[in-house]
Amino acid sequence: MSIETVPKDLRVAVIDEDLMVRVMIKRMFNKFGVTAVTETNDAGRILKKIENGLIDIVFTEMNLPKMSGLDLLRSVRSYENLKKLPIIICTRETTEGAVRDAMKHGVTDYIIKPLTQRTIESKLKGWLASAKAPVEEDPFLR
Repeated sequence: MSIETVPKDLRVAVIDEDLMVRVMIKRMFNKFGVTAVTETNDAGRILKKIENGLIDIVFTEMNLPKMSGLDLLRSVRSYENLKKLPIIICTRETTEGAVRDAMKHGVTDYIIKPLTQRTIESKLKGWLASAKAPVEEDPFLR
């Protein structure tokens, strides 16, 4: 992925208890010229920004102290206008049930840690494309 293909006005949220993970993701986006990166360990704080349309892509850990990444995913997907918002779970949680729950609730991607910049970069183009894809119209609603 080239620096030119990442929108400079992209608004990124990184939610993880591990400061090093947050810093690594933030630095990667900064390398692409993206400066609007909000990083925290509190998913509830980010949820308000998402609901107000202030976030374009979310990276979240599954296991967080106040609101889990799965709870955040469920909340966001309950809004019709946020069904396509890219939400990427980056976690050490490898149980089949956890992955299945995330898939059931519309996670964009599920990445098992350790997380690398190469992994994120290789998938970023697809995540951004999925956010811009038109919502399929239900033929029964015509």
